[in-house]
Amino acid sequence: INPFSGCVPLLIQIPILIAVYQAFLAGFKPESLSMLYGFVANPGVIAKIAFGFLDITAKNSFLAVIAGVSQFIQAKLSFSSQSPANPTAAAMNTQMLYIFPVMVVFITWTLPAGLGLYWVTATLFSIAEQLFIKRRYA
Repeated sequence: INPFSGCVPLLIQIPILIAVYQAFLAGFKPESLSMLYGFVANPGVIAKIAFGFLDITAKNSFLAVIAGVSQFIQAKLSFSSQSPANPTAAAMNTQMLYIFPVMVVFITWTLPAGLGLYWVTATLFSIAEQLFIKRRYA
């Protein structure tokens, strides 16, 4: 069993998270709209409201809590399928089960809601993938 197997998807997502954060940070300024493709007309203003109610440029504590809860569920599913051989690994998994979701809540609490929305969506897809694999190969 590779101990870093659970970290690889997260390491792949880090550059995407940074790019999304930078896009939300600088992309909504009027002077940034000139960087659109030549075949896209300058809209003048970009709507910051997603789904009719979510301001993706503002902080959203509710979305931060959902991100933490979904991360806890994903970690619980991931660690339940692994059976660590030594007690040190089991203790480390237990600590990560509770510490990482708290970190996710703290991070998404302070950043724009668009990043939290991405985090929740990616975690829900990861949960669905794990459930599908467990049912298919169980």
